[in-house]
Amino acid sequence: MFFKNIRVYQLTEKLNLNKRAFESALAEHKFAPCMGQDALKLGFAFAVHPSVKELVTELGDGLFMVALKRQEKVLPAAVINEELQPKIDALEAEKGRPLGRKEKQALKEELIQTLLPRAFSRSTLTHALIDDTNGLVFIDTASPSRAEDLLALLRKSIGSLPAVPWIDSNMLSQSLQRWVAGQNLPAGYVLGHAARFKAPDEEGARASFENHLLSAAEVQSHLEDKLATELDLVKPEQLEFRITDCGGIKRLRWEELLINWNDELGWEDLVVRIEADALLMRSELVGMVSAIRTVVCSATKRVDLREITCEATDAVTKNPIWNAEDEDPLYQDAVQFVVECQKVSVSGIQRKFRISYKRSAYIVDAMERHGIVSEPEHNGSRRVLLKAA
Repeated sequence: MFFKNIRVYQLTEKLNLNKRAFESALAEHKFAPCMGQDALKLGFAFAVHPSVKELVTELGDGLFMVALKRQEKVLPAAVINEELQPKIDALEAEKGRPLGRKEKQALKEELIQTLLPRAFSRSTLTHALIDDTNGLVFIDTASPSRAEDLLALLRKSIGSLPAVPWIDSNMLSQSLQRWVAGQNLPAGYVLGHAARFKAPDEEGARASFENHLLSAAEVQSHLEDKLATELDLVKPEQLEFRITDCGGIKRLRWEELLINWNDELGWEDLVVRIEADALLMRSELVGMVSAIRTVVCSATKRVDLREITCEATDAVTKNPIWNAEDEDPLYQDAVQFVVECQKVSVSGIQRKFRISYKRSAYIVDAMERHGIVSEPEHNGSRRVLLKAA
């Protein structure tokens, strides 16, 4: 059982878990299926397999596996709308007026309650490894909300679970910028072939590359005006994954050689095989977390996006060209552009005049000094202070 997507959390103190007590605590919140009017049910299920009647599976060396089962009723929007519209029409005819939004919403909620007993149920199982030895929790999901559901029910069951995100997202975001540029990668890892970028301004321009050479100039040029939000990393002959700027691990692909490492054990004893695979997976994941945190936490200097360049982007203008009056030759044209549009952003000027992000930023800073535009507000946007003639 090798995880495919992972949310990682750091335990701030040792739990010192006892299997029997842990099992008893989780039994208080054992899964029960949706009944009648229930729209959603959460609860702990057998961690390894329905044939192994354990809510907690102890895998050795302070490693425990648990599983959260989620069951929800499925009511397609098309079905709800088909049933709802005749009721709305009948009530509007009775009242002799159109129904308001709140009245329609109340009618819809009432209809959903009557449909729930007839709805199909959909179940999902989310596994988690609690590594008390290394102080980490690995949850097999790409969804932050699903991970939080599992942690919340664990806290409710055992009284306390001091788990926090495993890495600072701001520091990780800065490191992603350097990694895309081929700088200071985690030890043992190389760049994969996928990356995503997003501009940090209110327009939020995006760029995505799949199966692409990330050192190519067309990829590297996006470091001029965008932040890397996702990046594929590869540990040769072991694993490959996509890391996001919030610390999520997605599309985790284990090399066949690693997956087959325990094949000689077979599957006759399911628990023994799961234990061997989990310990092997734990070893790789702990190594991954350690390698990434070592690099990210050692980067004490905050990185300015506009300072990140790469040899591959030499064709892009790196610095503004100032004239004798210490003014960019495009400054007056840029002022006219933003005053006419009554909208200003660094990326907007960059696209309009086809210049680098750094040069555009200098122009916007000059506009602020001259009272053309305001200082950045809390969301990063600026206001144009001059009106068009």
